[in-house]
Formats: sequence, structure tokens, C-alpha cells
Amino acid sequence: MQHNSIRDSPTTAWLSVASYLPALADPPSQVAERLILLLHYGIDWSDRNWIADYIGDYWDNLLPTRIRGATYASSSLHQWWTTAATKLGSTPRNEAQRRELAVLLTTDPLPVLQVMRDQNTALTLRTRIVAEAVRERRTEQRNHLRDNESGSEQLSTEAEAAT
Repeated sequence: MQHNSIRDSPTTAWLSVASYLPALADPPSQVAERLILLLHYGIDWSDRNWIADYIGDYWDNLLPTRIRGATYASSSLHQWWTTAATKLGSTPRNEAQRRELAVLLTTDPLPVLQVMRDQNTALTLRTRIVAEAVRERRTEQRNHLRDNESGSEQLSTEAEAAT
């Protein structure tokens, strides 16, 4: 899968954070992984969505069963996305995610749906690994920014005291 628009996509950025994961070799697996990442990152975790109350069951039950169930109810990737996203309360969060989703949904559906059925556990596990790596990276970046801000405040206070 070498769509030019995918190279600089949200899923490429997320996958790059977990670069220790070997890349999936076949295009249907790559598309399936990217669709599942977009599905996960599009979930509304606020109190408005029922899934927020079931986070403990999300990775081991809710996500994989919704992914697999949607494959049996669908003959196209558009149908799969609509079914899975509706059940999980997911929608692309920004233009880049919408653009990538639009490209992915044009892929030949049958091989991708088959991969989602046959490799459901592996794809869910990979999504979890990527999500945890991204969360860790974001936490590190926030902590670094906070540390820099408090360092700037300290320097500013010291400069004021010196005058």
C-alpha cells in the first residue's frame, strides 16, 4: 500500500512512534491496521459515549468483538467502518484523519475484511502497543514542556530578583 497521501498520514505518525514493531508485509494487513488505528483514535472517550464506562473491557473484548462483528455484517470497507464506528462512537477527529480514511476505504474490501477476521487478536494487540507508545511519548512531551516552562519561570524570577 503506497498511496502518496498515506506516507505523511496520522497512522504513519502513530506507527513511527512504535518503530520497534515490525511493519506488516501485505497491503491488506497494512490497510486493516490503519483502519483500526483510525477507529481507535476516533473514539469519543467523554461521558457522552457509553464506552467510557467500559475502558477496562475495551482492549480484550469491546474493540476486537466490534471489529470482527462488523466484518461479518459488511461487504465493503465503507459498511465495515460505518458499523464499527457507530458501535464504538468513533469519528475521524480532523481533516488529516478524514483524508486518510477516505483513501483507505477505496481499497479492495474482501482481503482486508478477511485479515480483520483472521488476525483480529494480532491487529488489536498491535493497535494497543501503538496507542500505549503514543500515549507515553505525549506524556514525555508534556512533562518536557512543563519542565521547560517552570525553568523559564525560575529564570524570570531570578532575573527580577537580581534587578
